[in-house]
Amino acid sequence: MQQSETAERPGQPHADNRILVISRIGCPPPNRGNRTRMAALLVEMRRLGYEIHFAGVRMATEEKTATQSGVDKWVGDFESPPPLAGFARLRASVAYRVHQLLRRFNFVHDRLDDMFCDHWLPEARALQQRGRYSRVLVPYVYHSKFLLAFPDPCLRILDTIDAFSIRRPQFQAAPTAGTNSRSYSPAEEKRGLLRAQNIIAIQDAEAAYFRQLLGPSGKVYTVGHFTEGLGQPLPSTSFLRLGCIGSSALFNQQGIQWFLREVWPRILARLPGAELWVAGKIGDYCAPAPGLRILGQIPSLADFYRGCPVLINPVWAGSGLKIKTIEALMHGRPVVTTSIGAEGLEAFRGHGLFVGDSAEEFAKVVIDLLSDLVQAQLVGQAALQRIRDYAAESRREFAQAVSN
Repeated sequence: MQQSETAERPGQPHADNRILVISRIGCPPPNRGNRTRMAALLVEMRRLGYEIHFAGVRMATEEKTATQSGVDKWVGDFESPPPLAGFARLRASVAYRVHQLLRRFNFVHDRLDDMFCDHWLPEARALQQRGRYSRVLVPYVYHSKFLLAFPDPCLRILDTIDAFSIRRPQFQAAPTAGTNSRSYSPAEEKRGLLRAQNIIAIQDAEAAYFRQLLGPSGKVYTVGHFTEGLGQPLPSTSFLRLGCIGSSALFNQQGIQWFLREVWPRILARLPGAELWVAGKIGDYCAPAPGLRILGQIPSLADFYRGCPVLINPVWAGSGLKIKTIEALMHGRPVVTTSIGAEGLEAFRGHGLFVGDSAEEFAKVVIDLLSDLVQAQLVGQAALQRIRDYAAESRREFAQAVSN
């Protein structure tokens, strides 16, 4: 029997100040954009007066421990089933490999619920029977099936973070190697969105796309990024240093490799003393190069930005919002990126955010900024007021998304 795509059996109204979050992502480390977003959302929920209850999905011990410090109550863990054995394991492995091969040649998309374990839905229903929550928030459309366990009048909120049905054309058009990053058909993404009442998009373009998918019935809010207390301008610096920070996501790997191969030699030809500091797991995918310093995981974002007067984000694919770009602007640092990296941040172009869509353009902007660090510092400061307005609007939208 095909399962209903709506939450079952409406319960009785139970208005309270609790909010349940069911998430595979927690708070650390600071160089993972989705973790940074979750940490900011938890702070904002508390600022709005909510008591945060949290259930982790396949969460590592270190991440769970760090996340627990930011919530009021840990209410459960959704774990994977024991691994398959014997013939069942072989069959699943063959099916997976066939599906990946078909994806590589664009014959199929991913399936919406293929990252959702069957036993999680009854566990989520049991959690709701115990807690009787009046609102629940789930990140990512591929975990939207959790929302089926929370019937009306519970407010079901989906924080999309990414738009997965617009990714494939980006990857195909990128001047880097192709990627197998997750993507859905528009129909599959719409099916996941319809499981929620309130949908959070991370940027305006994706919000418009979701409204187009859903029609007049969709309630979509744009919630970018915000933090409790925005960064102040840092002292001007006198060294020729670029910074880049990122996770091991494939589009980050391909972006930094393109930069080192095509852009960095052009910069060094004009500024032979320049340095490039790379922080986060992205550094594991950098080939040795003159002036390159790999920092690995870093304990303090503020210290990293203090040491880098100019930041880069050379990505050629990926939906969502580039959190590391926002954070650099929050710290008063100008950022050079591509048109893809600037999506959702159009108001900052020319006001701390600069775009180069070829190796020549990218290198020229970086060289101009590093050649006049006083002007680069003034440009970074100019972004701060826009950042404050941007964060305030995100707060207003988030307050509506979790209360209406």
